[in-house]
Amino acid sequence: MGHAIRRLFHAKATLLVFILSIFQLLNLSILLTSCESFNCPLNNTVASVYNFYAANRNTKGELITGTSVSVTDTITISAIDLDSVIANRLNNASTVSLPMSFYNATDSLCWLFTDSEGRTATDTIIIHKSNLHHFDDPSCPIQVWHHIDSIYFSRNIIDTIIVANADVNYDGLENFQIYFRTADTNDENDENEE
Repeated sequence: MGHAIRRLFHAKATLLVFILSIFQLLNLSILLTSCESFNCPLNNTVASVYNFYAANRNTKGELITGTSVSVTDTITISAIDLDSVIANRLNNASTVSLPMSFYNATDSLCWLFTDSEGRTATDTIIIHKSNLHHFDDPSCPIQVWHHIDSIYFSRNIIDTIIVANADVNYDGLENFQIYFRTADTNDENDENEE
């Protein structure tokens, strides 16, 4: 009788160990699948990249591209549609990365320039774009990427804007080249206006 009880107890103990092992494997598999973020990019912030250049022109008046500058004026950039500041008091900047709206087909930005003497000037940039839903993997969150369709801007401090890369995503590539007026281009424009 004692031998039969020991066998029964041993069988139940073996069954219990087997069931606990299965639960541990299930917990481990759930943990591993829930933490599967290696397919999702770590740098997944979608932003448009603006680089700043001097608007130098040749003798024919054609823009000479590629002369990078740091803007010494303080720049504050506001989203007109949202009435909110998205970049505040940039100083000595040669580049800025700005978010874009997720669902609007148009983004309107007000760029406020303040020089060292407190004088201000503004330029407005209006960007027409297509919003594209993108996902890398089913376990990753959906991103909203953008394609620049057209751009319009005022010309107070800004001379020209070139769309360098129309696709805005999280790759960090330059999207816009903003050419700022220099003393030379201001003098030429003053002469042309007379």
